[in-house]
Amino acid sequence: MPINNSITQVTLQNIKPTGKVQFIRDDSLSGFGIKVTAKGKASYFAEKRVRGGRTVRKQIGDVSLLSLKEAKQEAQELLLRLAKGEDVVKTAVIEAAPQNSLAKSLDRYITIRTAKKLKASTAAKYRQQVTRLFDDWLTMPVQAISASMVEDKYTRLLKRGKSVNYINSAFRTLKAVINSTGVATNPVTKASRMWALSLSSEPKNTFLRSGDIKQLLGDYSRLVWASDPTRPDLHAFLVFVLLTGCRKSEALSLKWANVTDREITFKNTKNHSDHTIPNVGLISDVINHRRYPNLQDSERVFLMTDDMLKTRLKKARERGDIGSFIVHDLRRTFAEHSQLAGFYPHQISLALNHSANDVTRKNYLAGKLAKLSNLRSMYSVYQNQLISYINGGNDEAGVAKDYNGGGIDGMLQQSLISSLPQYYKTVHGELVEEILEN
Repeated sequence: MPINNSITQVTLQNIKPTGKVQFIRDDSLSGFGIKVTAKGKASYFAEKRVRGGRTVRKQIGDVSLLSLKEAKQEAQELLLRLAKGEDVVKTAVIEAAPQNSLAKSLDRYITIRTAKKLKASTAAKYRQQVTRLFDDWLTMPVQAISASMVEDKYTRLLKRGKSVNYINSAFRTLKAVINSTGVATNPVTKASRMWALSLSSEPKNTFLRSGDIKQLLGDYSRLVWASDPTRPDLHAFLVFVLLTGCRKSEALSLKWANVTDREITFKNTKNHSDHTIPNVGLISDVINHRRYPNLQDSERVFLMTDDMLKTRLKKARERGDIGSFIVHDLRRTFAEHSQLAGFYPHQISLALNHSANDVTRKNYLAGKLAKLSNLRSMYSVYQNQLISYINGGNDEAGVAKDYNGGGIDGMLQQSLISSLPQYYKTVHGELVEEILEN
């Protein structure tokens, strides 16, 4: 039977056996309380609803052994951890697990990999995969995990509707963790051979077609032209990724300190190598629209966290403002349409900042003297191609090599030129000045 009161010393003195279990919850510290058994034994607890709707309750200690002040202090720490999404009950079980358990092996694996420059986001991904999909194995010694258990788990995850790519990625992580323990036979490897399980993930090939690009660029230009430039924050972010081919994390973490009138440098990239690109044309237009006093108070160009971005994308899709694409599809779009424009894989790889996989690029072109010049030319052709889609071009017919962004009339032309002046001044200087004056 629940009782809600501000828990004080008087409350403790009045605790008596009632023949029933009762919960006394504190009004002054939400989530803190006392559980009293039918025989009158009382213990402090902290509880909070966590992701997924479950309520996690963690016992703190016996009322007769712990002061009220100490119990509240510990409850505050537990509630903070719960608020961050940690299941403190599961954490306690894992902490008590043996050193050869899967959980402890995962910790050691991540520690070793982090020392070798493993990105924090990748470490979080590994931890999430193992703790979510193999939660019932966490306290188990890795030597106790068998090939038949792996096969059974794989089958059950498929039946639960998990994507094949996600499952395969998680099992590759599990395989690496178990390998790091030095076991003689890895059960994941054995299961793969016995039941012909392929752990390779199928590469995604989703990208935006010309009609999708036309809608995205058109919507962005209209938002900038017709409203406060601070408003199209989401569209500005999406268009920037489309134009540069950068990774989501690189765009979200881009700082004004790394942006000049001529260059943009992405720091802390996936391959641990700074990536500098020219700030030119449409890219300059997007960046310049972010250069407003109320925006530059922040050190970051795009004022969103990863969670904020996910929320805004979800709401935009529900409203029909954007298609069902994900952010990484824009990176694939950059690659696909750059190839359509006639660029070779090694040029696209350079623009995407992929790790060098050949001796020449890795050891003899590290200075990248020609990189900015090459990218400047590449961006010019690529941006012309994107603008051509607004003018009725399509990716099936291809794009004329000499297309220069012209041929757009009426209000759409005005909105495009007003919102993308740097691009249009490059290709139609006099025309742009005339339209902007009118």
